[in-house]
This record gives sequence, structure tokens and C-alpha cells, in this order.
Amino acid sequence: VINLDLSDWQDQSVQNPQVPGLTSAHLAYLIYTSGSTGLPKGVMIEHRNTVNFLTWAHTAFDGSALEKTLFSTSLNFDLAVYECFAPLTSGGSIEVVKNVLELQHGEHDIGLINTVPSAL
Repeated sequence: VINLDLSDWQDQSVQNPQVPGLTSAHLAYLIYTSGSTGLPKGVMIEHRNTVNFLTWAHTAFDGSALEKTLFSTSLNFDLAVYECFAPLTSGGSIEVVKNVLELQHGEHDIGLINTVPSAL
């Protein structure tokens, strides 16, 4: 988070702004488990975990696979972080669809789809 009310933000690097006190151990997001064993539980995901996950994605999939990725996963699931940010942080793009079954209508140039087998 960059506080635009502070005047020193304009002096920061455009490529990698440094925020005093912010570390890779800070919270990136919170996701909840499905609650299949009782009540859903909040799981705190740190920035470093997210970066490690995206770094893995960049090595596991070549650039052409991430050029255009289908984004159909609900933001309630951890996979959404991968579907959205893996392509965007590698220079690719995402095609957002409400339902993966919408792909049967029209032509789509998608390099990577993550879905359940029944949707295929």
C-alpha cells in the first residue's frame, strides 16, 4: 500500500517502491477453507508465499502458455491468484469469463485453462 497523502512517494522507484517497515512476511491476502471438517477457517497468506507460488508458475509453464490464460475461478479460491497473476506478471493477459462453459460459444485463443474435467 502506498499512501498518496505522504509527499515522499513521488521520490520512490517506479519499478520497485520501498515502503518503510513492509516485508515479505506481511499479509498479502486471507482465504477461507471450505469448512468441510466444520466451520471455514481463515488462512493468512504472506507476500513471500504468493511470490514463491508465482515464481513456480513462471518456471512450470512457458511464456506461450501464460500469454493468454482463462480466468474463470471464483475469487474465493486460491487458484484465482494463480489464474490472474501468473499471466499478468509474465507479460500475458487473462480472459475473464463468468462460466467456463461459455467457451463453447465462439472461438477463443487461450493458452492455459484450469478447470474440472466435467467442463471439458
